Amino acid sequence: MLEQKISSSNRDINVRPSALAHICILTFIGSGMSAMIFFLIFMIYNSIPSLLLQEEIASNALILKEITSRAGRMFFLLMPFLYILSLAGAMMMWKLKKSGFHLYAIAQMLMLLLPFFMVTDYSISFPNALITALFIGAYSLNLSHMR
Repeated sequence: MLEQKISSSNRDINVRPSALAHICILTFIGSGMSAMIFFLIFMIYNSIPSLLLQEEIASNALILKEITSRAGRMFFLLMPFLYILSLAGAMMMWKLKKSGFHLYAIAQMLMLLLPFFMVTDYSISFPNALITALFIGAYSLNLSHMR
């Protein structure tokens, strides 16, 4: 009876809670897509003004034009790197490794801080800060399932 309880508790240690799985999947999607988008902007950075002149400018294009003019090209290289670190942290947490939480949290905090140093006249985005805090908080609730 005691051996069954011990083996049962050992088996539970390796079980990924569904809440952790859902958060990881959202991070895989969000960080993966963001890394690709920021890297794409980095690659076409010098062409953006001429591309926007060729097309009818929508409000989203105006936002892109404003952001790219206020942020240097290097910003669009560093952000994908941070998103990849965030993605790596989520992959580690998927494998129930606690060190993934620390990597994820550091990458997310750096993503919030980087624009202060690289984007002219930057003001913090409250929704971005809130989403970052919610995800870090949700991951921290699952730390007991990681080793």
